[in-house]
Amino acid sequence: MVAAVIILLVFLNNEGFLGRTKNIFFKISSPFSTFFYGASDKISDFGQSFIRNKSLKNENEELRAKNLELLSRLVKLNEIERENEILKEQFGFLEKQTQIFSRIRGFGDKKTSILIDRGENDGMSKNLPVVARGNIIIGKIIEVYPDFAKVLLINSPESEVAVMAGENRAKGILRGGTSGDYLNLEMISKEEEIKIGDKIITSGFDNVFPEGLLIGEIVEVEKNDLEIFQKAKVGPYIDFDGLEEAFILIEADKRR
Repeated sequence: MVAAVIILLVFLNNEGFLGRTKNIFFKISSPFSTFFYGASDKISDFGQSFIRNKSLKNENEELRAKNLELLSRLVKLNEIERENEILKEQFGFLEKQTQIFSRIRGFGDKKTSILIDRGENDGMSKNLPVVARGNIIIGKIIEVYPDFAKVLLINSPESEVAVMAGENRAKGILRGGTSGDYLNLEMISKEEEIKIGDKIITSGFDNVFPEGLLIGEIVEVEKNDLEIFQKAKVGPYIDFDGLEEAFILIEADKRR
């Protein structure tokens, strides 16, 4: 039986029948083989693409980490440069004063006082004047501790500063306003001429603040025929909410 089948297959092959059968078989199976070969290529391409993408992702994460590190270093350098510029600018103003740089560590109630990172160990004492960049008065020290001090700001109702106003240097007292937006200029003689836009500077008469330091300018004048003195509202040059650093003024010959 087996021998008969073999003889038959040999005969069919010689006659060309098996050739046609093979052709039909390959023709039918060709799309499937193409599909599988194509699918295999696509799977291979996908795998390689996945590996490349993963590699790129890792490289991007490494670059991002390096960029953040460089950015952090740049921020630190900019901050150091900023402080150096502030110090350079500040020390050019007052030759008779030693100025101690300090950072503000906190605000008191209603932002009428601040806490600075200089204290008794740094030569701080009560009533030392405190200024902002540009030597604009912001307050005076009222409490001292070993490593920090409390500064009463001039916007506090408890603050009093001896000042001068305008070109004729009219003398008066500047007190903190109740709203915090404006300061109150008081005890100005009605005989003195003051007007909106006049600059307010320290007079030095209170023996706390040196003479000639800027504070603000007059934004409103109040006169009353029934009163001996005239008043005015003063807009401070300092944004107290935005304070970040301060300078404590110490007379050079009193520095420890």
